[in-house]
Amino acid sequence: MKEETLGETLIESRLYAALTKGGLPGWIPVVATLALRFQGLEEVMEPDDAPPLHQLARLAREAVSFTPAWRERLLFHRLARLPLFHWRAANSSGKWDPLHESLLEFMARGETALWQEETPSPPPGTVEHWLRHQLRKDIK
Repeated sequence: MKEETLGETLIESRLYAALTKGGLPGWIPVVATLALRFQGLEEVMEPDDAPPLHQLARLAREAVSFTPAWRERLLFHRLARLPLFHWRAANSSGKWDPLHESLLEFMARGETALWQEETPSPPPGTVEHWLRHQLRKDIK
């Protein structure tokens, strides 16, 4: 197993443990989905930028430090505003939407351009709506 893979596995286990310990186990499938959707982005990010999995783990640790009443509010607000949503990708099949498919799936369809923008896409309100939908789906 590569050193990078071992590190990612450790980060994932800490991320999921933080969510479970913080009384937020219902968020694990949602955060796991986001981690998969942005996987591969770390290959083009600047060395100083935190990779997607690190950003999600940091947010989970931060959320569980709040009182239970504020944890979910913080997750909705901060997940929807992650710097990851400032990344764009496009290829001959169109533009990438991280709420509908992973970056790796999108890139498999052809040569892909990746870049960052000043504004997030999709907008935070759309991401929050998606998060709520994902949580309802996982509860059933």
